[in-house]
Amino acid sequence: MATKSTKQGGSLLKRGLTLFLAIALTLNTNIMQVFAAGDAPTEPGTYTVPIESLVSKAPLPAVQSAFAGAFGNSAEVTVDESGNKVATVRAQHMIINFGGEYHANIKTIDGATYHSYKTELYSPAFGDPSVTEAIEVPDEISFPLPAANGDGSYAITLTVDFMDVFMGGGNPYPTGVTLTLDFVNAVAHTTGLSNLIASYEGLNEEDYTAETWSALQAVLVQAREMAANGASMADINAMIAQLQAAKDNLEWKGGSYSKVDAALAKIPADSSLYTEESWNALMAAKDAVQRGLTPDRQEEIDAWAVEIEGKIAALVYRDADYAKVDQAVAGVPKDLSKYTDESVKTLQNALDGVVRDLKINEQARVDKMASDINAAVKALTEKNTSGNTGKDTPGNTDGTLDKDNLADGIYKVSVKLWHATNNNPSMAAASMKESARITVKNGVPTMYVYTQPMTFGSITASLQELKIADLNGNYAVASVGSKDASGNPTSFSFGLPHTQEYIMVKVNPHVEMMGNQDLDARIRVDYASLEKESDNPDDPSIDLTGTDIKGGNSSAPKTGDNSDVLMYGLLASAFASIILLMVFTRKRRENVNE
Repeated sequence: MATKSTKQGGSLLKRGLTLFLAIALTLNTNIMQVFAAGDAPTEPGTYTVPIESLVSKAPLPAVQSAFAGAFGNSAEVTVDESGNKVATVRAQHMIINFGGEYHANIKTIDGATYHSYKTELYSPAFGDPSVTEAIEVPDEISFPLPAANGDGSYAITLTVDFMDVFMGGGNPYPTGVTLTLDFVNAVAHTTGLSNLIASYEGLNEEDYTAETWSALQAVLVQAREMAANGASMADINAMIAQLQAAKDNLEWKGGSYSKVDAALAKIPADSSLYTEESWNALMAAKDAVQRGLTPDRQEEIDAWAVEIEGKIAALVYRDADYAKVDQAVAGVPKDLSKYTDESVKTLQNALDGVVRDLKINEQARVDKMASDINAAVKALTEKNTSGNTGKDTPGNTDGTLDKDNLADGIYKVSVKLWHATNNNPSMAAASMKESARITVKNGVPTMYVYTQPMTFGSITASLQELKIADLNGNYAVASVGSKDASGNPTSFSFGLPHTQEYIMVKVNPHVEMMGNQDLDARIRVDYASLEKESDNPDDPSIDLTGTDIKGGNSSAPKTGDNSDVLMYGLLASAFASIILLMVFTRKRRENVNE
């Protein structure tokens, strides 16, 4: 009996925590304000910057405590010439305390580059912290810092293995965090300066004039002192420029290699663009250069420069890759007779636009050929074989349908499940497909709407009941027209109460955590999209259960419905209930054990 009670308590706790966190993570407002200390640097270079805070948007103390140290104590921030910033951190193993220690690790960060990996433990089973598995996770990670928030902090999106299990049902579950860096105490790196000093220490005094050599040595003394003691990034960059200038001013005692160096600088960086034969010829010319020749052999030195320039000019581009084009051509339907002339002409123009035998430097042009063909295939429009344009409503002279005087037949119209009062989609909008049908038989209109499962966090649900209001506010239950293999309704029908834009409804997804209660909403009908499909209201070729109607995104939308006081009250209530449930479960277990 004790084991059963424990499992029931753990199950309820898991469901409660999941609902609580799902609500919290969908809030559009931040739970706390975090302020950055100091302005972000703009001088190009690399800095070691203390991490002031890393705050998860999830308001659970256990999650926030674990996430706070996920990036360690500091980050290396590199600023480029355009002011773009990239942060590099060492991902830290996390322990999340939910009535037990759960192991967690960062899996991904938006836009990140992963330099190294490590093996850590993670907890794959919420409710049983004793179950752990070894997993390879990122160690050193670099990611671009987005535009700073108004308070100087940065919004980062990442995934964590435990949160994928806890909230995503095993699928990636993006989690938002706010990173605040302490730029006041940032330390500029001298690595670039130190590397430059080391590269110049291999120069030979005998190769250069005494005056220019002494000038370089004087700057090197200052540079070594700065590298040892540190300085601002602006001073470090200025010293690097001064040191490079002193090096460039060295006067060579031997022959001049300026033409050779200029030719070598023109060698393309990407050898993969060229044929192997032409590239190897260029490399042979490059390797033939001998350094340290005396002035009396200047003609030989200059000849190497001419040879290198010639091999660069003789480089041959490889052929472009036409695999995407060939794949797109293979996807063209064999029978184009059933499509409109206009859409077929667009496709034919795309096919005629294919130019073969281009080189890899025009790969983007080749890829666009494939893209144009795919787009034209996707845009192929079947001819209207019914002979009905849907513009034949009696009494109309402009060819449009009169929604208030529809002739007998079947019509299609766009709909959306809308919030009851706000001008936004309902939180359950994804449960209703965005096309509906209206049948008019003997002048009586009936609407058919089509539904699909939707997800909210880790919860999947379908509309089980639908009630329709008339103009007097009286509700009637819509009829279920069809169900899927799991017994969930996939279509509802009801007498069209009026032809206004919004129809008041009550929906019920039968989600236990929501109390199985009716939720107020509206069906928004876009009568501008109304089109006639058939003159026959009983046309057997049209499936009124909507199996031909495609579904859209099945995830709950962000509606922008914010009521902070109410929402935070609900969160506080939910968390208090979770704590009470934990106490009750523990007490019950102790009583049973006694």
